[in-house]
Amino acid sequence: MLIVEVSEFAGTWLMNHDGLTGKLVLECVEEKGRDAETRVLTLTGRYTDASGQPYPVDSVSVDVHRISFIIHFTEHSQLFRGYLFTETRDAMAGYTIRGEERFGWFAIRAESPLIAS
Repeated sequence: MLIVEVSEFAGTWLMNHDGLTGKLVLECVEEKGRDAETRVLTLTGRYTDASGQPYPVDSVSVDVHRISFIIHFTEHSQLFRGYLFTETRDAMAGYTIRGEERFGWFAIRAESPLIAS
């Protein structure tokens, strides 16, 4: 069985969604579980577009190596769904929904060897 920890999604990701580029930062937050003794890791985030404009990211959900989140742009909110590359864990790819249309997106860890120096 494939095991991917929530914390493996944390970090700085260089993102491209349908040709628009920016930086996605996901951070781990430890929260209380159902009982007082249980702690659960969740993710929170922010997105900064190529011009430096920041946008909040919420509704981050991780299920094994699948992730979904919403970026709240100025004019609209947009759902992103994707999958972490399980061999290297340094890239993600998936689709985003805006209105009724789907578009592709991908993200590469900022420190990944996939990024040319």
